[in-house]
Amino acid sequence: MASYSANLDGTTLRLAGDGASDKVLLFADANTVVADVGEDGTIDFSFARSAVTAVNVTAGGGDDEVRIQGLLDGVTVDGGAGNDTLLGGAAADTLAGGSGDDFIDGNQGADTVSLGTGNDTFQWDPGDGSDAVAGDSGTDTLNFNGSNIGEELSLTANGTHARFLRNVAAINMDLAAIEQVNVRTLGGADTMTVGDLAGTGVRGVNTDLTGFDGNGDAAADRVIVNGTDGPDRATVSTDGTTGIVSGLSVGVRATGMEPADTMTAALLGGDDTATASAAATGADQVGVDGGEGTDTATYNGTPDDDQIGIARNGTNVAAFATDAPIMNVAAVESLLVKGNNGNDSLVGQNGIGTLTSLTVDGGNGDDTVRGGDGADTLQGGAGNDLVDGNIGVDTVHGGSGNDHLQWDPGDGSDIVEGDGGTDTLDFNGSNAGEKITLAANGPRVTVFRNIANITQDVDGVEAATIRALGSADDVTVGDLTGTDMRNVAVDLAGFDGNGDGAVDHVIAQGTDGPDRVTLGSEGATAVISGLKPVVRVTGAEAQDSTTAALLDGDDTIVSSAVATGEARVDADGGAGTDTATYTGTGDDDQIGVARDANNVVRAFAPGAPLMGITAVEELVVKGGEANDTIAAQNGIGALTHLTEDGGNGEDILRGGDGADLLLGGNGDDLIDGNIGADTARMGAGNDHFQWDPGDGSDVVDGQSGLDVQDFNGSNIGEEITVSAAADRHVTVTRNVANITMDLANVEAWSVRALGGADIVTINDLSGTPLDTATVNLAGFDGAGDAAGDTVILNGTAKADHVNLTREGDKVVEFGLPTETFITGSEKANDVLRLNTLAGNDDVFVAPDVFDLLNPFVDLGADS
Repeated sequence: MASYSANLDGTTLRLAGDGASDKVLLFADANTVVADVGEDGTIDFSFARSAVTAVNVTAGGGDDEVRIQGLLDGVTVDGGAGNDTLLGGAAADTLAGGSGDDFIDGNQGADTVSLGTGNDTFQWDPGDGSDAVAGDSGTDTLNFNGSNIGEELSLTANGTHARFLRNVAAINMDLAAIEQVNVRTLGGADTMTVGDLAGTGVRGVNTDLTGFDGNGDAAADRVIVNGTDGPDRATVSTDGTTGIVSGLSVGVRATGMEPADTMTAALLGGDDTATASAAATGADQVGVDGGEGTDTATYNGTPDDDQIGIARNGTNVAAFATDAPIMNVAAVESLLVKGNNGNDSLVGQNGIGTLTSLTVDGGNGDDTVRGGDGADTLQGGAGNDLVDGNIGVDTVHGGSGNDHLQWDPGDGSDIVEGDGGTDTLDFNGSNAGEKITLAANGPRVTVFRNIANITQDVDGVEAATIRALGSADDVTVGDLTGTDMRNVAVDLAGFDGNGDGAVDHVIAQGTDGPDRVTLGSEGATAVISGLKPVVRVTGAEAQDSTTAALLDGDDTIVSSAVATGEARVDADGGAGTDTATYTGTGDDDQIGVARDANNVVRAFAPGAPLMGITAVEELVVKGGEANDTIAAQNGIGALTHLTEDGGNGEDILRGGDGADLLLGGNGDDLIDGNIGADTARMGAGNDHFQWDPGDGSDVVDGQSGLDVQDFNGSNIGEEITVSAAADRHVTVTRNVANITMDLANVEAWSVRALGGADIVTINDLSGTPLDTATVNLAGFDGAGDAAGDTVILNGTAKADHVNLTREGDKVVEFGLPTETFITGSEKANDVLRLNTLAGNDDVFVAPDVFDLLNPFVDLGADS
């Protein structure tokens, strides 16, 4: 029994189904209209074509299928209740799904479709017409199939309706109450544009960019999702090979994306915000076109360690990560890239600066943040970060943690904020000669580089590292008191870590007040401390200099042989009365003091710093403990006043060519003032003070202990006289060079007359501590000098009892206030004259004395 009934109502053919799930095929040729109920190939109803001007099919209940074939005008189909399938014909059909989840395909012709209640689907295929589809109630879907050629498709709002356009065949579909639109573009380079669909009922759009076989079509497809002229907030993402735009009026997905395909959120006017995240999977290109207004795009990292790049991609700026979306932005005024948690690497490249303003935020973790070529804002965030602004005038924030903030040649004049933690500015020079200065600007630090006229504004940064690299560089570190910068390290080596062969200068400036600075070394590193900041210099060569320039004020400079390494480090005292002190160790030190070719006075010891001074009024060299040798050289006296202090131990002190002060300290010391009118205080112990030809008229205080003054003559005839002076002092005069020495608390005197006919006179030294004298008349080689030497011993005004005896090769006089020993005499040439002067004197001369010299005794005028 047929489930459909058919009758001709005038010229309208009416087909009515029952409540069962039925199929019917309605087709026509030039002469006949037939119906095949059940679609089994049997014609169940047949009517003359000429008698039919319209067809009305009412499918009734059940899940029915109604199919129209051929060109049959005036067809109306109502699926009724159930999940029906309605397939239109070649003319302009009217199709109604009724209740249930229906599938309707209007096929050719400009069809009018009402999907009815339920979750319905309407399909469009190439060759179909410009249909009008009303979804009615439920969640309804349009499936729109493109072709194998390039097409331009668009879905836009038209009041409460949506309009779907296709350029090929000029398709213009009217959609009402359709919630989901699915588009298959298939082959060719296709463009799908989704407009602002607010108020239309459309909630989702899916665009499938694959070919017929489900694989990529190898063509460059585009999906564009338009925002509004107001402030939009969009999210672009990927899920595998699916691009996603959400946050606008409708969510849009593009599946089957290939590397050549793009998906773009076009946000039009307004101050828009767009976001993307590396947490998404897939590496397809999703873009943001900000349009008019001040727009911001954000690319977020994951909680893990991200590798995010920012680069120019044609006219776009791309932010990308491994196996994550590539976000392209255009006409976006600000691009923010955030690493979030993890130890991230966020790296910008050149070509960005003219397209957008870049902000890179490392977030938590130990991040590497590198800007592009614009005026970027870089934020390290929490953790120990490396931040490099790269080209452009950047604003850099280290964030909390111990950060490194890097500058390189070609970069701009950046603003650098260290924020929390202990931060370091890493400033890299070039292979050209540069002048780099660090100066305080209130609480901030200004770093200036003459090449490219760079001026960095730095605050909250505790340390700076300067790599001067090649050529002759000058690095000046000013007084940074009041700033946060406490340490500056300067590396003078070349790119390969070796010396650059050029003359480099590092200057650490003090203040106009009284500075106290320490010059030291740590291995090969020169260290200037005590100023603010501490300055360390590595990679210096012999021609380079490291100098503390102390400006005005009475400054104090200290250095010590305790420090390791032989780095050269200098101080320029500037104006004021300045003092430099070089201190030995607790061990036996060998400390030298010398003038170099640049008129710098240096104090140095093996394995210890070479302290150099200029414009310093006082240099004090201290041996400290143990048995030290402090030896100065000529050329010092015109540059500074030298004080040598041996300290405890048996020390050897040798002065320079100025009016030096020599302090023996405790222990048995040897002191030689050398050139200049020196002052010696020999301290406790049995000390020796040495005088040599060329030395000056020295003042010597033996202080405690049994002290000796050793006076060395020359190879010419000299007259040397020893006399008592006021306050128990002793004077020693020498006619050659008009020498007058002043001795205090010296118990013994020794002279080597050496060559020439010399006269040595020892006067009455009563009342002085000098009670022993030794006169050596031999030449340099210890043998007689073949010259007629004379020794004159003058007695007192009292009764003297004098004995002249022989002890070996010595003539010994005792009985006068000063016991005298004469050695190296020649009988044929040398004479001893003993003048007892006033008083009732007794003189005994042992016969064997005549074997050594020729004694003459003058008893003077006795009473």
